[in-house]
Amino acid sequence: MRQTVGLVRETMPTPQAATAPGVEPKPALPPQAPQLPANKRAVLFERFATARKRVVLNFQAKPRVQRWLRPLAIAAAIVVLLGGIAA
Repeated sequence: MRQTVGLVRETMPTPQAATAPGVEPKPALPPQAPQLPANKRAVLFERFATARKRVVLNFQAKPRVQRWLRPLAIAAAIVVLLGGIAA
């Protein structure tokens, strides 16, 4: 992680290199966390704070055998029919 941070810092342009020659660089703004207005923050908090009812569907899972049984039966029927025609 330290190596990655070091590599990222190396690739970041310096304020002098980022500006054209003869142009003064703008002062950097202090880092601030973006904030929502109080009313929007309250609405957003209420939205996440309330728990939604989860709908539980009551159904029984079908056996997995039926997924491959029908194609197997069709293939077996085709083999029997082709064997009857060839004989």
